[in-house]
Amino acid sequence: MSVINQVLNQLEQRGAHTAPEQTMVRAVPNTRRSFTMPLLAFFLALIAGFAAWQWVQQRKPEVAAVSVALKTDSALRSDEPEKLTPPQQPAAAQVALGAPPPDTSGVSGKKPGVSAVNPPAMLSQPASRLSFELSPVPRTEDRGQRTEDRIRHQKEAAAPKEKAAANASSSESPIKQVSPEQRGDAEFRKAVALMQQGRITDAQTGYEAALRLDAGHDAARQALVALLLENKRGAEAERVLQERLKSKPDHTVFTILLARLQVDRGALADATATLEKSLQHASSQADYLAFLAALLQRQNRHEEAIAQYKIVTRLAPGNGVWLMGYGISLQAALRNADAKEAFRKALETQTLSPDLQAFVQQKIKEM
Repeated sequence: MSVINQVLNQLEQRGAHTAPEQTMVRAVPNTRRSFTMPLLAFFLALIAGFAAWQWVQQRKPEVAAVSVALKTDSALRSDEPEKLTPPQQPAAAQVALGAPPPDTSGVSGKKPGVSAVNPPAMLSQPASRLSFELSPVPRTEDRGQRTEDRIRHQKEAAAPKEKAAANASSSESPIKQVSPEQRGDAEFRKAVALMQQGRITDAQTGYEAALRLDAGHDAARQALVALLLENKRGAEAERVLQERLKSKPDHTVFTILLARLQVDRGALADATATLEKSLQHASSQADYLAFLAALLQRQNRHEEAIAQYKIVTRLAPGNGVWLMGYGISLQAALRNADAKEAFRKALETQTLSPDLQAFVQQKIKEM
């Protein structure tokens, strides 16, 4: 090749190139053979081979995982699952696949199995999302029992929290309970305000409403009785007092008030019976016993009157009027000496009016 090139160069130098048939012939420069393209092709093949080797190495854990999953599916479908052997490098495979290390704990005496996801689902997912773990697979009855135990434990753990939440809710928003007594007292206060405004009819309605809610509201009952008496409605006032004494006969103030109303209308026997019903609750009240003694005296029941006056003069020895009444009953019972002594003590108290003093002195002169 080099010889031909030299000849062509000599011809060109001589002007042979002027010939028409040689115009298209040129000398090829004498250069070295290039090895760039073969080397480039070699390196590309080397890189492609290394990449293929890396791909095969990365596919080995995935193939192992799919193989174990397929064996697991067949074991779970059979009544007696067979013992499966994990791949050669389970820990490395799990780390590569992003799964936790295998859990080899289980119940002694149970045949171990493999718990895995559904193989078709695994095959449809990329290798980065595939994972499996080795764990004992209990039989059907064991799984049911464990499920029940887990549910029971969850309920037991949640019960204190629910109770605490209920208590907290109840403590945060308590419901205020209003008793009938409180409602009755509210009605009584409204009626008092109406009374101060001169609205008598509305006040009476308010007092009655308070008593319907709370029959033991004595302030409302007393105010209603006073309002009825002021309007000359004694019979209604007696009814209001009797309603209270039916449930609480020991209320001696209402008993005396009812007896006085009965005396005012001339019903001495009714008044005496009213006082006698509550007598056991007024054994130490001098005014109560003196009132009863006076009613007995006016009905000529002097022996009973003397018994009551005897107690009264012992409880209140300085009351001249009651000593005078004691002397009158003693004189009616023909006990003149005792009557004279009672009259003398009545004058000594110096509590009698001039008219009563003259009456007592006249009685002493007659004996």
